[in-house]
Amino acid sequence: MKTLHVGRREFLASARNALIAATLARYAIAQPAVETSRREDLRVVSSDEARVLLRVSRRVMPLDGLSNAAYWTIVHALDTSAAGQPDVRRTLVDGASSLRRHLGEGWPSMSDEELDTYLASPRAAPLLDAVRSVGVPVFVGLPEVWAAVGYDGESLSKGGYLHRGFNDLTWLPEPSSDAAGPVP
Repeated sequence: MKTLHVGRREFLASARNALIAATLARYAIAQPAVETSRREDLRVVSSDEARVLLRVSRRVMPLDGLSNAAYWTIVHALDTSAAGQPDVRRTLVDGASSLRRHLGEGWPSMSDEELDTYLASPRAAPLLDAVRSVGVPVFVGLPEVWAAVGYDGESLSKGGYLHRGFNDLTWLPEPSSDAAGPVP
């Protein structure tokens, strides 16, 4: 029987590659199921309208590396708002149908530049206002967004900011001792 000798580096490289492949495979299988279940949870907004709102939310509040789950949270907040307010529902439905009419059947595969051009037009203003007014407070309240931008959350339970980075401004010159004042 022939013995296979694998060096430590080769073993670690192949283990890393296997881990990456397994992670990607899991994500590829799980992501459509998550998005499908999120679409099924909608009360007022249709599946097509939800896809439009998801895409618009991503362009209005872009953050590299953020998963679709955060943006689906915004779509659900818009759906909840539309369920309780008929004018919001009308704005979302009209905005989504206007975008689909303007961009035609190829709207799901449109480039970001095409979407940006449409969103800059006056006809998109009501949709943008609705997405911003409902979506921004939801977006900035998501812990996933906090992690992506480096925000640790509230500081009171951690002892406050005074001794946790309050004075770590490395981009400013150090003040003179006369200008600094007393340290509490």
